[in-house]
Amino acid sequence: MLTYEVLKEDDWKELHDVALTSWLYTYKNIYSADFIRKFIEENYSREAIKNSLDWAKKNNGFNYVAKDDNKIVGYITFGPFEKTWRLWRIYLLPDYIGKGIGNDLLGLGEKYIKEKKARDYFIFVHKENKLGKNFYKKKGFIHMPDKDKEDEFYMKKHLM
Repeated sequence: MLTYEVLKEDDWKELHDVALTSWLYTYKNIYSADFIRKFIEENYSREAIKNSLDWAKKNNGFNYVAKDDNKIVGYITFGPFEKTWRLWRIYLLPDYIGKGIGNDLLGLGEKYIKEKKARDYFIFVHKENKLGKNFYKKKGFIHMPDKDKEDEFYMKKHLM
């Protein structure tokens, strides 16, 4: 049974494993496996997740997970950034891509930031991440090249 719930600190190990699998799949042709493993170890450790959750609590951030039979299969993170909102992360296990879970997570996040009076939000997506760029385009994001970083596209979405 598919459920959506707030990410908890105790979820850190499972989230770490989902992040590693997702990154190895998504970025396999962009980064080395060693780079990905190191990145995940640094950014999805227990301490990193705790710090992220603490920051979110202080700053109205949004951290949700999708669970299938109580097992994390995806996650999303939104947070305020300067005078707008940023989608920091959205990842799914490869077997769950294309089943509507990303749509559901994005919808939950958008509902949340609309309640916070957001009019738009953005994401940086790696320029070689075709899967991500296609997803965001389908969801109404617009690429704004003038705000790109060296290897990342800046994509923005206006909310109705």
